[in-house]
Amino acid sequence: MKQFPTESTASSASGITFVFHDENAIIRVWLSTMTGKEKVFANDDLVLEKRNVTRFKTVDSFQYKGVPYEMEILTKMMMGFVIHCYILRQGIVIGGQICEMDGMGNLDIVAETNLEGAQKRAEERYRIAAYQQLQEYDLPEATRLVDQLLRANPKDPEGWLYRACIASLEERPGDCYDALRQALACDLTGKDRILALDYLAYIRIHPDFQSFRREVGL
Repeated sequence: MKQFPTESTASSASGITFVFHDENAIIRVWLSTMTGKEKVFANDDLVLEKRNVTRFKTVDSFQYKGVPYEMEILTKMMMGFVIHCYILRQGIVIGGQICEMDGMGNLDIVAETNLEGAQKRAEERYRIAAYQQLQEYDLPEATRLVDQLLRANPKDPEGWLYRACIASLEERPGDCYDALRQALACDLTGKDRILALDYLAYIRIHPDFQSFRREVGL
């Protein structure tokens, strides 16, 4: 991009540019309506470049000055099309915008006022990915994803359960008990899983486990 717009703009000839003003940087997402090419700039730096011509939903990650970001794009084909673009910083949705093309080819960009759906989709992505890494016993990556999930939603019971599983596998009983208490305080469903999950086998043979069971009514 030779010129960097300060506000979102769209045209069939020059493409769509979503502009997000983050405290860490100005994030610009440029999409070509002709070729499917996508570029993301943080301030003046190109941080992501790809082409998408087939998928209606994409999530891509990038970093800027050590801060992790994600971009989610949802495309819906109607009389023309509607493109939803969301930017997340460290697991939190910081903004969303919608570009709509009507049947006459006119383009218009408006701010997305309801970010709850995008936030819930992000949390579900982290939740699924964290459990997958836990299943593969990649504990550093599972920890990173659990941290991201709990940063996005500190009251997510599954996130606390996964943190307890990691602590059990790493034989850190104090951290495991603390995480289990948090999971139960956040209304963990299927709490009997604490008595069955292989990842918690270590904590179940720990000397203080029976006392913990009585404490929490398990």
